[in-house]
Amino acid sequence: MLANSSENCCVVDLATIHSINNYGLVTLVALHRIANKNGCKLYLINLNDSVKYYLELTGLDRKFNIKQNVKNVKYKPGSKLNFCSHTVNQDKEILQSGLTH
Repeated sequence: MLANSSENCCVVDLATIHSINNYGLVTLVALHRIANKNGCKLYLINLNDSVKYYLELTGLDRKFNIKQNVKNVKYKPGSKLNFCSHTVNQDKEILQSGLTH
């Protein structure tokens, strides 16, 4: 998911996530830290109102780069754009612990 380049972006698509709990929030914070450590800018896209509400309630909306969709993600031409979704097998085990669809 992550690569060592300051120009790389990691995008977490939450389109099918209807709810989030504390485990899901902790998972997103951990992903954010891992991305930063590896020089990637993490974006959350396609959030529904419930997920947005909990991010705002906890103040995490100010920590994350939240965009409406992938078209709004800004990255440099030639840089790598990585996607992460809970529907991908390797991410499913991690994200299902705190995200419900």
